[in-house]
Amino acid sequence: MRSIRPKVFETNSSSCHVITFSSEYVGPQAEPVQLTILGDGDYGWSCSTDSDDSTLRTPEEKLDYAIVALGLYCNDPDERKSALDEIRRVFSLNNVEVEFDDCFGEEYDHDTVGYIDHQSAPGSSEDCTELANMALNDPEALYNFVFGDATVLVDNDNH
Repeated sequence: MRSIRPKVFETNSSSCHVITFSSEYVGPQAEPVQLTILGDGDYGWSCSTDSDDSTLRTPEEKLDYAIVALGLYCNDPDERKSALDEIRRVFSLNNVEVEFDDCFGEEYDHDTVGYIDHQSAPGSSEDCTELANMALNDPEALYNFVFGDATVLVDNDNH
């Protein structure tokens, strides 16, 4: 792993996830927003998005990626549950209701629920670790990531 530009993760792996963070404050949503997050996204060499370039831009896409990162980063089920409860609380204060549809349920298994490529996952990527830490410890920053102009590019060099 090499950090060439601040807040951009680059690797020599055949896959690459580029996470950009927004430093601007995002206020509460003007209209109520409802998000349902499964926490089961597959973020390997590419991902399925509405756009052709595999860039996660929508609140649902960015929050799912962050929740998968949280699951890979934090092994304690009580800490994960507490983090989800706090995310719900903070997002609710900003006019956003979040339903974590069975995220990290009793059947949760790192090998079968949610995936981030080995070079880009928490522990290998500083930025993905930072994102997982936001989900675990700083839901206000996570809210800004999800609703700000931050993005996650999931790609590979096999073009």
